[in-house]
Amino acid sequence: MDVIPSYRLVLTQEASDDIFDLYEFYKELRPGLGDSFMDSIGDCLAEIEAHPTRWQFAYSQQENIRRALIRVPPVVIFYEVEDNSIYAGRVKDARSNCQLQAAFRFRLKGLAL
Repeated sequence: MDVIPSYRLVLTQEASDDIFDLYEFYKELRPGLGDSFMDSIGDCLAEIEAHPTRWQFAYSQQENIRRALIRVPPVVIFYEVEDNSIYAGRVKDARSNCQLQAAFRFRLKGLAL
């Protein structure tokens, strides 16, 4: 019988700040959208913790940064899996995808390139 590894999700301060900022943005954009955003983030983070290799690499396998996409509202979560830990590094509005590609080529644990 194969043992399924368990992972520990670590939300970086940057990701926490991103979530708070996006919540405030969506809350002002339309009534109820902030709460919907928080529900979607919670569900997605739970899925990442349960199945961290489910999502594709954001850039290349060598960089080991993955991205999980949320459709409504359009958000991307960048994270890295190391041993039994998952480091959620940034959470960004996915509508500005061109800027995301340029801005987030970084190692998640504070080693910005």
